[in-house]
Amino acid sequence: MSSELWDKEYANTGIIWKGPPLQDSPFKAGIDILELGCGNGKNIPPLLKTASSLTAVDFSKNALDICRKRFPNERISFVEADVRSLPFPDETFEGISAIHILEHLMSDGRSEAAAEICRVLKPKGTVMIRVFSTEDMRYGKGAEAEENTFIRGNGISYHYFTEKELTSLFVPLILVNLDSLSEIKKYGSRSEVCALFCKPTL
Repeated sequence: MSSELWDKEYANTGIIWKGPPLQDSPFKAGIDILELGCGNGKNIPPLLKTASSLTAVDFSKNALDICRKRFPNERISFVEADVRSLPFPDETFEGISAIHILEHLMSDGRSEAAAEICRVLKPKGTVMIRVFSTEDMRYGKGAEAEENTFIRGNGISYHYFTEKELTSLFVPLILVNLDSLSEIKKYGSRSEVCALFCKPTL
């Protein structure tokens, strides 16, 4: 995964993600929330409703510039960083949102990102993960780089998950809820796997 590729996408097209935003925050009110891969910021409003503070992370400078202009809010901190190496101390956040970021990583990167998410999550904290599933209509488009991972014409990789694969990434955490969501679109089914995990106390 290259930040230059994403910078190019945002520079060329601006607000590039047009899928449905998060409807409601899954987190309790009054906590510090970390959003990984904030992109164009479409999920910032629902997360901010329950956040005491929101730290929005992306490794694309252009994406963060878009977000800063859209959301000049003192409760939001924008941080340029890679999900595989987060610049935060252990057990910093009570809530973590990672929506459609893990699928843009190769196998080693997904494991590194999951380890970092577990590291910066506080005990009793909650993490929400949302990824595209192997049932998605775009599965198989592009050149296959790894099992269930395809690189499209823009050079960006897309991995498609099974429920078992997603839950196995977060073995140190307790699975609270797991759903497969599907929405019929013009050219097929938009299919996702959504999971909610909790970090146990020692």
